[in-house]
Amino acid sequence: MARKHDNIDLEALSRKIREARERKGLTLEELSHELWQSGFPTSQNKLWRMENKPPKRLDSELLLWLERKLDVSLVDSDNQNQVLINDVVELLDGFLGKHGTCPGRPANPGLGEIYDRVAKLAKR
Repeated sequence: MARKHDNIDLEALSRKIREARERKGLTLEELSHELWQSGFPTSQNKLWRMENKPPKRLDSELLLWLERKLDVSLVDSDNQNQVLINDVVELLDGFLGKHGTCPGRPANPGLGEIYDRVAKLAKR
């Protein structure tokens, strides 16, 4: 899933990714390994290129995973409320009682919208 870089400063994005990774104390190898372990296989080389050679096209899914792993907002998604499917499944599992309690409303705008709709359905 790639997206064109209409209004995104790619050099600033690259710096932001590097700074967030370094703040977390992760090497490129460690970040790549964490992404693989979480279900998003990517190479250390691809991460290096993102940090050092601004991409011509953005991989939206990779950016979402990086935001999650690095606890940072990287790109304003133009109100597209993008979320990872794993987050949606986890939210729904909470409503179905698989985690023991009903979840609180997530801070992520996209997940918050899903939460509101599922909560409304659950009240019916």
